[in-house]
Amino acid sequence: MHGLEQQTLESFNLLRKRQTPFVIALNKIDRLYDYESNPRKDIYLHLKSQPINTQLQFKELKDKVVLQFAEQMKLEHCKVLPKQQEYEYSYENHEMILIHIHMPFFFKGVNVVMANENPDLNEYISMVPTSAFLGDGIGNIMAHIVNESQNRLAEKLAYCEELDCTVMEVREILKIFSSPCF
Repeated sequence: MHGLEQQTLESFNLLRKRQTPFVIALNKIDRLYDYESNPRKDIYLHLKSQPINTQLQFKELKDKVVLQFAEQMKLEHCKVLPKQQEYEYSYENHEMILIHIHMPFFFKGVNVVMANENPDLNEYISMVPTSAFLGDGIGNIMAHIVNESQNRLAEKLAYCEELDCTVMEVREILKIFSSPCF
C-alpha cells in the first residue's frame, strides 16, 4: 500500500471507460509495521485487532489512496445557462455565471470507500484491504465480487463449467512461478 501507480490509473481508466464494475484491492497490508497475519479471519475485524500503531498506519495509507482517487479528475461538460439568467445578480447566479464564462468544463473526483462502509455502490467504488502474499482479505474480496455480481449483474449471470476472466497483469515472483493479478 504505497499509493496509486501509473498502471493502476491506466487500468482504472479502462474499466471506467467500459463501465465495468470493479473493486479495488488495497494490497500489501502485510507490510504494515507490526502486522500480524490471519488469512482465515474477516479482514475488517482483523484490522481492528491489530496494534494501535498498525491501525493508525493503515488509516493514514488508506486516506492517502482515497485522496489520490479524489484527485483523479474526470472532465465533464458544464450546464449552459439561459441568456436571461446571465444578468441576475444574486450570489448563486453570479457564481454560476463565472463558471459558465471562465470554465466551460468542471471536474469531478472519484469517490472510493472501504467496501464494508460503502453506502451506495453506484456512487462509490469499493476498496478491500488484502495481502496477496499471506492471503489476508482474499475471502473478503471474493465475497464482495460475488455479492456485487449477484446484485448488479443478476440478469447477465449464467452457470458455466469453465472460468472466463481477464488477467490485467502477470508478474514473475522469485523466478519460481507466475502470479496473475486481476
